[in-house]
Amino acid sequence: MQILLLREWVRKTMICSDMQGNNDEKGCDITVVRAKIEMYCSRAEQCVSAVRKKLQQWHVPAQDADRIVEGLEAEGFIDESRFATAFAHDRLKFGKCGRNKIRYELYQKHIAEKHVADALLSLDEQLYADTLHSVAQAKFRALKTLAPDEQRRKLTVFLLSRGFETELIYKEINRVIKNKE
Repeated sequence: MQILLLREWVRKTMICSDMQGNNDEKGCDITVVRAKIEMYCSRAEQCVSAVRKKLQQWHVPAQDADRIVEGLEAEGFIDESRFATAFAHDRLKFGKCGRNKIRYELYQKHIAEKHVADALLSLDEQLYADTLHSVAQAKFRALKTLAPDEQRRKLTVFLLSRGFETELIYKEINRVIKNKE
């Protein structure tokens, strides 16, 4: 218990130590927290839920957190639409995920349906098809020792778990099997 209290005290003093000698509890915390959260939002796109979670970790009172978030949105540090688009592109390009998985992850971050739909529509169709093809081929090569029916089943389950659409999966599996022969 004492360790937790010590950690909390160290965290608060570290936040306040950034203000040159101004240790006035309320004023110090809010201005410094605001500056730190602006830097956090400047490094990478953030959504409102991530910012609120970070503020909660820093033990910022809910009323102050609301004011900070509203200010960040007004100044353009946080934009849900911009975040959703960037998140969708990154998950496709680097995570090799399909639309269904991206949609689910954006819902988990409490992004509005409109922003999710716009982000998914903005995905490059050619990149999406190439990603599905490369993921399917790589998995198919890993399954080549299995029987054909087992290959097809495991590949389907794998691609579904990656979030790709069923009709695209079946087309891609037929394409991969046809190219093998």
